[in-house]
Amino acid sequence: MRIRSARLSKGLSQMKLAERIGISYQQIQKYENGKSQLTLKRLSQISEALNLPLSYFIGDSNGLTVSEPEITYGELNRDELKLIDLLRKINNKKFIQLLIDAVKLLSGLKQG
Repeated sequence: MRIRSARLSKGLSQMKLAERIGISYQQIQKYENGKSQLTLKRLSQISEALNLPLSYFIGDSNGLTVSEPEITYGELNRDELKLIDLLRKINNKKFIQLLIDAVKLLSGLKQG
């Protein structure tokens, strides 16, 4: 699931990702659907192709790593993934805070 989300957030098709790492798009489908197990080497290739740290793809099942808590919203659609990708490119904390405040107002949430 994380491979699919990362791939979509980068705007890549299964075919493009497969080309980047030299495998078939069907194999990417199998990885994304959990029908085929990944080796660490293959996962490393995928993380490199998507320009993400390997740790992004490795879940913390034992609670041994320190990170931000994972919030589950269900599967994100393409527009949501694109929005997240674009937000991560903004390097202005004051602007991000103003944007968050504006979205809260638009959605009817209380400030806080």
